[in-house]
Amino acid sequence: MTLEEIYYIGQTIAVVAILGSLGAIWVQLRKDHALARANAQQELLQHNASHFDILIEQPSVLASAQQCIVDYDNAPSRQKTEFCAYLHKQVAVAEAAVFLAQDELIALSSLEKLLAYPALLIGTPGGQQNWVAGRMAYGADIVAALEDYMRDHPSDLDALYAVAPFLIPDEQVDSKAIEAESKEPNA
Repeated sequence: MTLEEIYYIGQTIAVVAILGSLGAIWVQLRKDHALARANAQQELLQHNASHFDILIEQPSVLASAQQCIVDYDNAPSRQKTEFCAYLHKQVAVAEAAVFLAQDELIALSSLEKLLAYPALLIGTPGGQQNWVAGRMAYGADIVAALEDYMRDHPSDLDALYAVAPFLIPDEQVDSKAIEAESKEPNA
């Protein structure tokens, strides 16, 4: 074997080793991306759930949301403040979801579901009043995502109540129960 043949064999082994290393790096990156995706989804879901917990843990926030989505103008300032804070938290979760979707860390179907609730809140009378000023406080990505979603999925109070029946004020729940009873045939 000549020195030149040994050189070519060495070069071939080096190329194979480099390609093997690149393959190992690619596999590791895929695993890291999958782990990052799982962690991002878990964190987002936990964060989203905590915003619903506030409605249970702080009944005044629930009452504020119930009042402000229907009649924002006549709500006391404390209720307006609580509703604005609640709406802001929902938009913040959706904004995080937009960035995660851009980085391909969550699926677009998950993004759409995470945009639905804040879009439904914004579609209410109180939400619309807050969105006029609030949209200036958010990034362009979340504003565009929510406005696209709202354009494609028009909403009203009934749509919100279908997704979040806990937001139906107690007096409406009672009147709907009475109405349903009156429609039942007498046995």
